[in-house]
Amino acid sequence: MSTAYVRRVSLKPSLSDAEVAAYWKFTMEEAVPALQRVPGMRSVKVYSGAGGLRADIRYVFEMNDTGVYERLLATPALQPLVAKTYAAWDMSTATQTFLREVTPELIRALRRFLEKNFPSYHATTGRIRISHLGKAGWRSKRRSTSCMAFLLSAIPF
Repeated sequence: MSTAYVRRVSLKPSLSDAEVAAYWKFTMEEAVPALQRVPGMRSVKVYSGAGGLRADIRYVFEMNDTGVYERLLATPALQPLVAKTYAAWDMSTATQTFLREVTPELIRALRRFLEKNFPSYHATTGRIRISHLGKAGWRSKRRSTSCMAFLLSAIPF
């Protein structure tokens, strides 16, 4: 299942302009190409936000699954690159997020989980009836999506 990892960081304020320039040269010429060669890594992109090239930087990895990130950290050849990258970051402001792509397979897996672990799962769904909309007299029926919010928030990553 496709997974995105987003790391938002700022560089340490103590870095000189020359050190920042060296960091970016290293990141774009060495670190990013090495990360892109990790098996299961689909793409590695670096975005700069409102802080220019010193703050509000986002590293976005699109991976086949979350195990790719774990393998990346455990790969001996990449550990010096990761350490050098982390050394320039202000870790007091860093954040990270893992995001899973919502696919039909994920919905089926979550539905099976809910049916197994929450016996009253089917009782919370219902139908919404709309008698008509406007002068066209259009009629429709649709499943309630109220359980979908529960479905996605009840399952930890």
